[in-house]
Amino acid sequence: MRPYSHPVILIAFGEEDNLGVGYLMSVLSGAGFEARMVDFRYDHEEILDNLKRQAPLVVGFSVVFEVYINEFVKLIRYLRNGGINCHFTAGGSFASLRPEELLDLVPELDSIVRFEGEDTFLELVNCLNKETDWRAVRSIAFKINNRIVRTPLRPLEKDLDRFAFPARRPLSDFAYGKKVASIIAGRGCIHDCSFCNTREFYGAPGGPLKRIRRPDMVVSEMEQLCREKGCAIFLFQDDDFPVKTAGNNYWIKSFCKELERKGLEGKILWKINCRPDEIDTDIFGMMKRHGLFLVFIGLEDGTDAGLT
Repeated sequence: MRPYSHPVILIAFGEEDNLGVGYLMSVLSGAGFEARMVDFRYDHEEILDNLKRQAPLVVGFSVVFEVYINEFVKLIRYLRNGGINCHFTAGGSFASLRPEELLDLVPELDSIVRFEGEDTFLELVNCLNKETDWRAVRSIAFKINNRIVRTPLRPLEKDLDRFAFPARRPLSDFAYGKKVASIIAGRGCIHDCSFCNTREFYGAPGGPLKRIRRPDMVVSEMEQLCREKGCAIFLFQDDDFPVKTAGNNYWIKSFCKELERKGLEGKILWKINCRPDEIDTDIFGMMKRHGLFLVFIGLEDGTDAGLT
């Protein structure tokens, strides 16, 4: 499929794998669009020159970390003042949950893509490319006549394996020359911890709060990265890795068996995040034999009383 004449540029934090942007890029590429990522920490003049050369159809800003909002504001304003007049949109946690605040703060934005963006962003890009009314796209927000409009939200995608593997930049070294990649086994979390906004983010659109990829698809992505990019270290970014699911330990047992079947056992290492009440000696022993080397455990307090 030939790419369209104007590329889609995504400006995002690029120090680590940005899986959200990677999935967007793979969806756009599958639809025939040329998608490129630019690290927002580059010099503003360099980014402006880049956009002038490429004449993008749309520029998307991944506002994931609230601490960087002021920097995004400065960059967006600089690009507008520098003559970049294409459609500007933004996405990410802060943009999704606080669209009114962000649109008031950055009036240079034309729209906001809310919550999971694969289908929404692609639909928006298609409308802009065909010059049809993009304001009818679901799960966006925009300002018109000094009024903020939120369109109806589309439900969360139940089948995450419908999306192609995320596009990636060259992999970084972890240690001793070993390449490292971030990856997910699923999205969302069934728990409702007071210190976490995961439920607020995934609960708003409707649909299941937790969706888990098939074990064979996760291992296939790992195998591809190992074979094609020499990756040996995998950092699972799930808020709560599926050690236990509705089927108890079925998922993780299937995952480990698939690692064996693909010949990855002994070749790779992987890290997870999980809750302390999910730890089981036998299951974690099996996981360790299949490459688990690091576990981040959420411990908010040492006593039940301290959690209240």
